[in-house]
Amino acid sequence: LCRTMPSLTPHIPVPRPSYSQARENLVRAIPPNLLCLLACGGKDCRYEGPECWKSNQQVIRGLFSSWVTDDIIAMARPSNQLIKK
Repeated sequence: LCRTMPSLTPHIPVPRPSYSQARENLVRAIPPNLLCLLACGGKDCRYEGPECWKSNQQVIRGLFSSWVTDDIIAMARPSNQLIKK
């Protein structure tokens, strides 16, 4: 007789994505600049430039950034427009 041993670890559910595979395929098919325009307003996006950011959201002036620890700063990639400036 082959008996299975009871599991010593509790059952942990596998996390599921909150989006569908169809949505993921659509996002991959749309060019990034068009996706940004459709989703957040393109050049009118609040993340496009520092004009809409508070000073505490710009540890590095002009970049969306903040302190994570005393030694580490997290920052968003600058937009193409900011890179050109």
